[in-house]
Amino acid sequence: PVLFAEADRLGCDRLVTGHFAQIFQDVARGRQVLQPSIDRALDQSRFLARLDAERELARLVTPLGGLSGLLLDRLAREIDLPPTAEGSWAPG
Repeated sequence: PVLFAEADRLGCDRLVTGHFAQIFQDVARGRQVLQPSIDRALDQSRFLARLDAERELARLVTPLGGLSGLLLDRLAREIDLPPTAEGSWAPG
C-alpha cells in the first residue's frame, strides 16, 4: 500500500494509526497477530486483516484498540478536544 511506501521513503520503521484494532506479538509463531478492538462496536480489525502480517502488520501501532469509546469520550472532554463528526466515540 501507498502508506507503507511513503513511510519507507521517509525512513519510518513504524506507523501509528487510529484504527480500532489490537496487534499482539505471537512468540510461538514468531509473527504479529491481529485481534479485535476491546470495544467491538468500534472494531476495525477486518479492515486491517488484508495486510501482510510480516511486512505490514508488524509495522503498525494501534493504540485505540485497547480503549473503549466511553473512555475516549471522557479523555477527549478532559483535554477539551472537539467531538467527532458523529458527536461521540461511544457507540450509539
